[in-house]
Parts: sequence; structure tokens; C-alpha cells
Amino acid sequence: MNFSMYRWFLGAGLIAGTALLTGCEEELTQDDVNQHRREAQTALEEAREEAREAQADADRQIAMVERERRETIADLRARQNDPDADIRDEIEAANREADRKIAEIRREAAGDLKGVHEEAQKELSEARLAEDRYESQQTRDRYIQDTEQMLAKMDSNIARLEDRADLGRSREPAGFDRMMDIVEQRREQVRESLDALKAADIDEWKTYQDEVENSLDQLKSAYADAVEGLGSDRR
Repeated sequence: MNFSMYRWFLGAGLIAGTALLTGCEEELTQDDVNQHRREAQTALEEAREEAREAQADADRQIAMVERERRETIADLRARQNDPDADIRDEIEAANREADRKIAEIRREAAGDLKGVHEEAQKELSEARLAEDRYESQQTRDRYIQDTEQMLAKMDSNIARLEDRADLGRSREPAGFDRMMDIVEQRREQVRESLDALKAADIDEWKTYQDEVENSLDQLKSAYADAVEGLGSDRR
């Protein structure tokens, strides 16, 4: 093969891999994470305030019902001087009605508080998801950067090996071109597997990591075979 064309191929592959947008979903920034945190904090503060207001309103309504209960029972007991009056059933009915109203007030307050709590929890969950997603992005980006640096070093080693082969073309071992073809194929496999990792959703990128590692190992092995075939010191 034409080694100068191969060097161009390696460089172009690295540039293309670097330029490829990572991930299918929109990337988060630290500002996005901070915004989610602020929204969660605001939701918590609003939930606490609404909970206080709801509880205070429920307490006021219950106090009114209790006052009505007392007034009703007082009116009934005022009739006790009438020998024909039997107020026991009426007092029991007044108590049952007051208890029913209080239970209803508490149920409504509990429902309101539940809705407020759920909204705050939703904001908190979104903030946690944003933080987890951003951390995963950072981990992925560091892995991509480390891998591309490793590939750049490997490309440099391959280029030096090609230069040695060009200088010693007359005594180049049989099959060396085939070895370099394999190196080229392995390098292409690394590029493709790394591109697939970059294009994966942030929640799935780690499932592509093994393929990248395997293709890297195969590239290193093919390069080592080429070095040995040329009779050079391994670098």
C-alpha cells in the first residue's frame, strides 16, 4: 500500500473522530445543572411555604367547626330545662357532623400537601438526574479524550514505523505490507467503535466501551506484529 496515503488516512480519521458530535441527546452544561438545582431549591421553599399556608388554613377551618360545635351543643343544653326535651341524640348528631367536617378538612389539606410535595419531589428528581447525567458526560468525555490521545500516540508510532520501512525498503521483510494493511484495518475498527460510543445516548455509552477497548487491544497487537516483522525495537 501507499504509506503516505495511509498516514493521511490516520490523520483524517482522528480529525473526523474528534469533530463528531458526542451523543444523540442534547448535552448538559454546568449552567444547566445549576439551573436545575436552583429550580429544585425554589420548589422546596415554595412547598414549605404552601404547606405552612395549607396547614394554617386547615387549622382555621377546624377552629371554626369546633366553635360551631360548642355553640350548637351549648344551645341544645340550654333546652335541658324543658322536661320534654331529649337532646342526647341531637348532641351526638352535632358531634358526628363536626367530626365529619373536620375529617374532610384534613383530607383536603392532606391532598393539597401531597400535590405540593410531589411537585417538589419532581424538581428534586430532575435536579438529581441532571447531576448524574452531567457527571456521566464528564466521565465519557474524559474517556474519549484519553482514548484519542492514545490513538494520536499510536498514529505517531505507526508513522515512524512507516518511515523506517521506507528507508529500508530494499530489505523490507516479506509480508510487511500485509501487516500494515492489518494495522490499517484495526485502526479503522477503533475509529468506528469510538464513533459509535460518541453517538450513543449518554445513558448507554458505557455499553460501547468494551468494543472500543477490544479494538484498541487488536490495534496494539497488530502494531506489535508489524514492529517485530520489521525487526525494530518495539515502541
